[in-house]
Amino acid sequence: MAGLPRWALPAVGAFLVLLILLFILFGRGGGGSSTAGACLTDLSTHLPESSRVVYGTDLVQARSAGYVDDGTLEELGDSQIETGAFPDALTQRYRYGQLINTEAFTARTGVEPGQIQCSLGDAQSSVMSGSFDVAEVTGSSVADDGQLTATEDRLGFATGDADPEKLLEPRDGASLGSSDDVKRTIESLRDDGSYSILVQVGNPNAEKRARAAGLGLADGDGDDRALVVAWAFADAEAAKAGRADIADRVNGAVRGTSSITVDDLEQDGSLVRAKIETRKAANLLRLLEKQTSLIPADT
Repeated sequence: MAGLPRWALPAVGAFLVLLILLFILFGRGGGGSSTAGACLTDLSTHLPESSRVVYGTDLVQARSAGYVDDGTLEELGDSQIETGAFPDALTQRYRYGQLINTEAFTARTGVEPGQIQCSLGDAQSSVMSGSFDVAEVTGSSVADDGQLTATEDRLGFATGDADPEKLLEPRDGASLGSSDDVKRTIESLRDDGSYSILVQVGNPNAEKRARAAGLGLADGDGDDRALVVAWAFADAEAAKAGRADIADRVNGAVRGTSSITVDDLEQDGSLVRAKIETRKAANLLRLLEKQTSLIPADT
């Protein structure tokens, strides 16, 4: 640094260190909801309007929170329990379901775990964003079975009669993401820092019951985690009346992890939301497997 006085060198060095720290915190792309918060909302436009329960993860943010999906099966399982993050559909199906390592996973799917950046799906269909080798994916054995297809920035994975090709582009007609209630529920969960979300879709014409309800997982203070809550109603009156039921259902769903009261629930017009610190991550995967209902059934 020719030309600088000797007394200025420590200050310049400190400034460079600060720039590096700022890049690490904010420049990695997708580390938090402010930089990658739209990915789950965007993917919701690829799913059918008929989806009733959807779950997903911003994997970039989850990895930053401690989720490890590119290591051993033990690391994958331990980090999933620690963070509560939903694995992407391919990892869930093949690494968890068939207990294979990353090399076998890539050989079977044409996908490396770190290539998937965001994932959202329902019981039959899942769409993932990231950066993919189309030839590797479409030449894989899973693609040969008709379950997987890809573009350079999207993966479509489907089981049963669902068509993975239809997942690669936003739907021209009605999609899950075209529901304003679903969209604002997802956005509220993400605005409060959720890296993983579970959303149940209710009756879009409900006057008193929730039209959409969601739980999310976020980083808390220190080593803690946080449970994020978002329920969407038709209007503010219905939202106010529904808070007691929300508290009961959330407490029933995450018993042993956290508890909330009506006073913890903030009403924002027709939306009810909360962010509660928890010692450990809530097991939302168990709620999905048990088909736990967040919205009262229509009677």
